[in-house]
Amino acid sequence: MSSSSSLMDPRKIDTVLPSQALSHASVGSSISPLCASTKGKIIQIEGPHTSVAIDDVKVDMALVENFDASNYEDVRELQFERTTKAHALDIQPSKRRKTSAVWECFSEELCVGDTKYAVCKYCKKRLKMQKTRTTTHLARHISQCVERKKALGKKILQGGQLVLGFKPLKSRIPDSLSNPPILKMNSKYDHKKVREAMAHMILMDELSFKMVEHVGFNFFCRSLQPMYEKIGKKQAKVDCQRVVDIEIVSLKKIFANVPRISVTIDLWKSDAQNIEYMVITAHWVDQTWSLNKRIINFVHLPPPRRGVDIAKAMFSCFKDWGIENKVHTITVDNTSTNDICVSKLKANFDMPRRLLCDGKFFHVRCITHIVNLLVQDGLTEIKSIIEKIQESVKYIKASEARQLAFFEIAQHYGIKERKLILDCPTRWNSTYNMLSTLLRFREVFPMYGCVDESYMIYCPLREEWNRVAVVCEFLEIFNDITKIVAKLEYPTSNFYFIEVIRIKGILSVREFDPDPCLASMVTKMATKFDKYWRDVNVLMAIAGIMDPRIKFSLIELFFPNLFGEYKAKEEIQNVRKTLEALYGEYVDILSLENPSITQSQTQSPASSQTCSSRTAPGKSVASKSWQRLWEFKRKMESKLAKKSELEMYLEDSCVEIAEDSYATDFNALQWWQDNQSKYKVLSRMAAEILAIPFSTVASKCAFNVGSRVIDPYRASLAPKTVNMLICGGDWLQAMHWVKKPVKIDNEAEVTLPLK
Repeated sequence: MSSSSSLMDPRKIDTVLPSQALSHASVGSSISPLCASTKGKIIQIEGPHTSVAIDDVKVDMALVENFDASNYEDVRELQFERTTKAHALDIQPSKRRKTSAVWECFSEELCVGDTKYAVCKYCKKRLKMQKTRTTTHLARHISQCVERKKALGKKILQGGQLVLGFKPLKSRIPDSLSNPPILKMNSKYDHKKVREAMAHMILMDELSFKMVEHVGFNFFCRSLQPMYEKIGKKQAKVDCQRVVDIEIVSLKKIFANVPRISVTIDLWKSDAQNIEYMVITAHWVDQTWSLNKRIINFVHLPPPRRGVDIAKAMFSCFKDWGIENKVHTITVDNTSTNDICVSKLKANFDMPRRLLCDGKFFHVRCITHIVNLLVQDGLTEIKSIIEKIQESVKYIKASEARQLAFFEIAQHYGIKERKLILDCPTRWNSTYNMLSTLLRFREVFPMYGCVDESYMIYCPLREEWNRVAVVCEFLEIFNDITKIVAKLEYPTSNFYFIEVIRIKGILSVREFDPDPCLASMVTKMATKFDKYWRDVNVLMAIAGIMDPRIKFSLIELFFPNLFGEYKAKEEIQNVRKTLEALYGEYVDILSLENPSITQSQTQSPASSQTCSSRTAPGKSVASKSWQRLWEFKRKMESKLAKKSELEMYLEDSCVEIAEDSYATDFNALQWWQDNQSKYKVLSRMAAEILAIPFSTVASKCAFNVGSRVIDPYRASLAPKTVNMLICGGDWLQAMHWVKKPVKIDNEAEVTLPLK
């Protein structure tokens, strides 16, 4: 058989025309045989059948019998009932296939009335489906779903796991800066730990709470960790307070094990808030023999700021920390208000306990403030010259054209320096920096006056510049001393004594200088120095004696030059008596705390026997009196025979160090730690004496931090929040060994522009 000329639909059967059928078969008697074609095959149907199966397709013979071959269109309309029923599903329109990846995170659609919803598998949130069946809003939800991020984080194993890192839909970030679609994570994301680390960063680096909401910062964090969850500024503040509260508990435990604490205080006014703060800094030696300092309070001090008010605020701070019975020295600037404050505190502290040496060392005056006062007095001799130089800097600073002209002249003279400094009038070392810097331009100022005649009223004369050069050469030693004290992170008190001796020596030598201006300046400074030297010389001398390199040698060498031969012997004897009395008090204190430590200092084997063991029964009262006298004599003889730790320390030779080593390289506390088994009482006394600060520089450093924390953009911070930021930042910087540069002077620098 041959195939049909036209292609057949497999679901239809086309009947062959009679002319084609007769060529293949003959016609029967009653019913003519009929040839039909199905699936390209020609078959013959014979007999009185009502239906027949052709290739498993049921054909209704009634339709075949009634077929009119004359109308070919009827052939195309011939359909089989069975074929239509079998392929009903293929003919009906199918549902749209879900190809988007977001359906992996959403369950089947939920119908509520005529509205359809997609339900998130993680947070169970329902999102309304659009009529267009778009999934943009579903993808946006996936990128923000916190529960999904948590679920993915829980599945991350130690060996690493693949997680999705899709880029936001509307992101403009280039692919080079975006995370790849698939990331392999090696650790679990801990959001609680991230928040704590964020609080540490804010406190350490003096950042604002709002920083955590910055777009750039969050982009950076998501680049490091795709599962990073955004933190709000309110949450950041709460986290910082939580970290500070933990550190408060830890610091209180440390203070509980410290026998004595020294304190420095200072006052500071915030320009941004126009209110005044008081900073309190604690200094102590810990169990590892390391000198520590911590800011324990940065409190707002409302007016009136009298000495009594300051004392009340300080005592309240000490009680909050539980150190009201541990403070044994307070270092303050030399003002009458501070004198009243310390006197009030001394009376309060002396009631429940006895201060060392009857409170003789309780009030310590800041040596750097003393130096500032005496140099300021000396600079009054050239006050008019300083004012001219200040106005010169202000005049040139006022215009860029003036700065360019000044710089051109400086280049002509071969001066490469491009900075002019305007001093802070209240700080002498700032004035010194201004004068020493502008001395390099001493030839430029007169030449600039020739270009700009209106400047000539401020220009210093040549003789005045010569006088400034002499003064700067004299003040250089004071500037070096100030730098040594400021650069040392935690200077022990033995360093101050050596530097103060240098100052007194310079004043004694230059008091009769041939230059009348300098001689008058030194006379004023020496008078001011002698006024305050009487208040600090004994304690500072004892701190110097606790330096095993010098002991009494420095005092015996310089006291004759400071006080004269006759007066020096009296002063040395006064220092020795005070030292012995202080040592005796430490022996008594430690004997109560640990009798075994001081037993050798107070008893001998002979004196340990009691009087009753030597007195026979029935002896007279006179015999008992004689026996008590003998016991007392033996005690005195045993004390004379056995030397104290202080006597042994002073009689031993001084510690020798290399001549090429710096004086500040020696660690006196380390030496006492190494020899504490030999000097059990004296080592404790030395540690607490060396921890006494003779300068309030440590407290003044907090003012630089305060000016950064309370800037014009954060002037609305509450004083309680400021206290939390300043104290917490100081504690965490110490924890993480962060060292901030020390800059006390508010100098204004003028950088000359390049042409």
